[in-house]
Amino acid sequence: MLRRIRTTQLICLLMAGALALVAARLRGWASLQAQQYELVTPGAAIDEANPDIRLWTTMAGSLRSAVTTYHWIRAQELKEAGRFYDARQRASLICRLQPRFPGAWAFHSWNMAYNISVTKDSPEERWQWVTNGMTLLRDEGIPINPRALVLYKELGWLFLFKIAGTMDDQHMYYKRRWAGEMQRLLGAPPAGTSEEAILAFQPIAAAPLTKNVRTQGKKTINPDDLRRLLESDPKVKEYVERLAPFEVKPDWSLLDAYNRWSLDESIAATRLVPPRPKSQIDRVLSELINSPEYAEARQKLLAFVRAQILWNVYRMDPQWMFGLMGSVDAEGKVTVRFGPLDWRLAEPHGIYWVSWGIHVCNSIALDDVDSLNTDRILFTCLQDMTFRGKLMYRENPRNPGVPEIQLTSDLRYVEPTHRERLRYIEAVRKTRQEDFDENIFADGHINFLDTAIKALYAAYRHKEAQHYFDWIKENYGDAIGSEWDYEAVGDYILASMRKEAQERGLILDLARSQISSALSVAHVALASGNEKVYKASRGWALRVYTEYQKSCLLYT
Repeated sequence: MLRRIRTTQLICLLMAGALALVAARLRGWASLQAQQYELVTPGAAIDEANPDIRLWTTMAGSLRSAVTTYHWIRAQELKEAGRFYDARQRASLICRLQPRFPGAWAFHSWNMAYNISVTKDSPEERWQWVTNGMTLLRDEGIPINPRALVLYKELGWLFLFKIAGTMDDQHMYYKRRWAGEMQRLLGAPPAGTSEEAILAFQPIAAAPLTKNVRTQGKKTINPDDLRRLLESDPKVKEYVERLAPFEVKPDWSLLDAYNRWSLDESIAATRLVPPRPKSQIDRVLSELINSPEYAEARQKLLAFVRAQILWNVYRMDPQWMFGLMGSVDAEGKVTVRFGPLDWRLAEPHGIYWVSWGIHVCNSIALDDVDSLNTDRILFTCLQDMTFRGKLMYRENPRNPGVPEIQLTSDLRYVEPTHRERLRYIEAVRKTRQEDFDENIFADGHINFLDTAIKALYAAYRHKEAQHYFDWIKENYGDAIGSEWDYEAVGDYILASMRKEAQERGLILDLARSQISSALSVAHVALASGNEKVYKASRGWALRVYTEYQKSCLLYT
C-alpha cells in the first residue's frame, strides 16, 4: 500500500516537472505572440511608465483575486457612505491590481464622472469629478490597454454625453470650462471657410514631435525636440532668448503671455476690451509678443508648444487631429474630411478618441456591440456639430477659466456627416450582405438628413436641401412613407408641419426654428444689400408663420 502511494507521488512529481518545463518553453513564445498581435502592452513599457502597477501585481501574488474583491466591496461601501475621495483611492488601487482588465478602468471612470459628480452641489466640484473620470481613462487606462476598444468608446461617450450633451443640469458649465481650457491652448480657429480653418491647424501637425509612448507625459515639453527646433531655426532661438528675462519659456507660460497680450485675430476676437499694459515690463512684453520682426518665429514656436502639450498632457496626436479635419497636398490644395473642427467644443474630442480607437483596434462597423456603439458615437458627434457646432466665445474677466459661450448651427458639417455615414453603411452592408435601405443605420441616417434639409432650406440653401431630399427618395424609397411624395422640398417641409400639428396638437418647435433661421438670413442679407435673398427669406418666414396659424386653428 505504501509502495503504491510512493509510486503515485513519484509519477505526479514527474508529470508536474514535465508540465513546468513545457510551460517554461511556451512562455516566451506566448509573450512574443501577445506582443506581435498587440494583445498587451510590452512589459517594459508598463514598468517604465507605471512601476507602481508592477509593484502591486507582484506583491499581491496568488492572493490578488481575493485582495481585489475586498477592495471592490470596500470602494462601493465608501461611495455609499459619501467618502468619495477614499473611494477614489480604492478605485485607483483596483485598477492597478487589474491593469489588463478594461472593465475595471471603464467602471471606475464611469463611477466618478457620472455617479459621484452628480452628488456634488457646486459646478466646480462636479467638473473636478468629471475630469477625474476622463483622465483615468485617457492617461492611465488606454495607455495600458491600447487595444481595448471599450475604453475609447467610454471616453468618446464621456465627451459626447456628459460634456457636449444636455442631460446634466451643469452641462453649460462643463462646456464653458472645456472651451476655456482649449482656448488657452489652441486659440480660436479662423472665422472663414473650412479650408482656412484646416490650413490654420497645419503648422501644429507639422511641428517637431517625438511620438514615443514610453516617454509620453513624463515632461510637458520634450527637451530633445526643443533643442532640435532651436538648432534648426536661429530666429526662433533668438526669440526664446528675448522672452526669457520675462520668465516666458516655451511652455504654458508662452501661451499665457500670448493669450494676454496678442492682437492676433484668434485671441483678439474673444476679448471684450483690448489689453492695456500698465507697467513698463508689460509694455515691453506686449511689444515683443506682437513684434512683426518675430512673427514667423512666434508662430513656429507657438505651433511647437501646442503640439507638445497636446501629445504630453492631453495624449492626443496633432497629426491625427489634422487628418480628421482634412489634408493638404503638395500644391496647397485642401481636401476636407470632417471639416473645420473647433477643438474648444467637446464633440471633436469625442470624434478623436472614437476614430483613434477604431484605427488602433482595426475595427470598423463589425457585428460586436462595442464596435457598433463606437461608430454611433462618431456619427452623433458629427450630427450634433451640424446643429450646434459653431462656438461664439467671449472672455469672462471675473472668472477667466469660465468664459461666456453660445452655440449655433454650422451647416458645413452636413456633407461630412452624410459622407461618413455612407462609408460605415457600406462596411456594414459588406459584412451583413444586406440591401442598402435595410442597413442598421438607416433610421438614424434618414432622421439626420430630414433635420438637415429643413435647416438648409431655412438658411436659404435651397439647392443643397433639394439635393438631399432627392437623394433620400432615390436611395431609401422603400423605407420611407408617403409623406415624402413631393417634388419641391419646400412643400415637403410645410406638409411635415401639418402632419406634426395633426399628431401632436402644435408644431411650435419646427415653426419657430424655420422662422427664426429665415429671418436671421433675411436681416443679414438686408444689411449686405442683397435684396433677392432678403425677400425670399422673409417670404418663407411669412409662409411658415401663416401655415402655423392655420394649423393652430385646425388642430387645437
